[in-house]
This record gives sequence, structure tokens and C-alpha cells, in this order.
Amino acid sequence: MSKFCFEALDKKMRDLMRFKYDQNRKLPFGGKTIVFSGDFRQILPVIPKRTRQNIVNACLNSSYLWQHCEILKLTVNMRLQCMTTDTPAEDLKQFAEWILQVGNGTSEGTCDGCNMINIPPELLITNYNDPIQAMIEAIYSDYIADIANESYLKSRAILVPTIHVVDEVNDYMTAMNNNQCRTYVSSNKSLSEGGNNEIEGIHTP
Repeated sequence: MSKFCFEALDKKMRDLMRFKYDQNRKLPFGGKTIVFSGDFRQILPVIPKRTRQNIVNACLNSSYLWQHCEILKLTVNMRLQCMTTDTPAEDLKQFAEWILQVGNGTSEGTCDGCNMINIPPELLITNYNDPIQAMIEAIYSDYIADIANESYLKSRAILVPTIHVVDEVNDYMTAMNNNQCRTYVSSNKSLSEGGNNEIEGIHTP
């Protein structure tokens, strides 16, 4: 979120809390403890049609509030704690360490001003004719046989960078599904019974 959201909350809290103790208007968030959670290596605030400098300037650590923050870091990888039996713990640990190296900019291939990242060969699909078919076979090895297995479908997912590719993957997998198609319809307005229009006023679109 943009730093201006937090700064607006800070001003509102100072304004409210000063009625209890006048000195609260000088304290961040009116003296209340606020916990932020997040990772600056993940998605930054979206500033449409602006520069990288504008985006960085909109982050929380560019706010006057940052000097009052105490930084706490997580040290236990929870995914390793609840690992599945399908993946060995050592593979998960190596993958987690590689992700951290990429986030910290210390992975092999990174340098100042560049984002060249070497992806481990075991994470790549190299032999294929149809990239979508190869990706689906790698993630859903037996999609047809396990299509009724809810836990199997929920335990994996395909992530792609654009909506266009999402549609391609969905169309491909839908074509593989031979089950009967069902259509679920919805309504954006409530239907009154007996000409009573009061219910339309209660439930907004």
C-alpha cells in the first residue's frame, strides 16, 4: 500500500487520541501500537504511468513514520514445518534458500543494475513441442485420472504472467475435461414478490 494510506491513518489516530491525553497528538498513531506485515521484495505500490523513483517514494520506508518502526524478521520457514510427503525436506530447503538469494540480490548471475538470474535446471522444462502441454503434464501429471480428487487439484497450481496465457491454459485444460458442463447464473438485482419494491431498496446492486 502507498505510504499516504498509513500517514492518513496516523493523522486520524493522533486527532482522535488527543482527546484522551493531549500529548498523544505528538506520538505516532496517537500512541497506539500498529503492526505492519509485508516484504519489500514483493509487489510494490502501483503508481500508474510514473517512474521507478515515484514508486519507491510511495513505499512505507520512504515515510516519516519509518523512523518510528521497529523491524522484526521471521526466522522459521513455515512451509518446511508443514512439508508434504511428496517433496523431500532437503529439496524444499534448497528452493527456499534460492528464493531468498534472489530476493536479497545475492544469487549467482545478479550484479549491480542487472536482474540476470540463473534458474536451477531442475526447475526448468527443456524438452517440449507444445509449451502449454508440457507445463500441464509437469504440474498435473495425470489430470484425467485425478480430476475427481479435490485435494490433488488444490495442492498445485499453474501461474502465468499475462491474462492471455491464462485463457490459453484454461481452454486447454477445459478441453481435456470430459465431464458434463454446468453453467451457474447470477443476478445483479433482487426480485420483489407481489409488486413490493421495498426489498430493492434494502439490497443494493
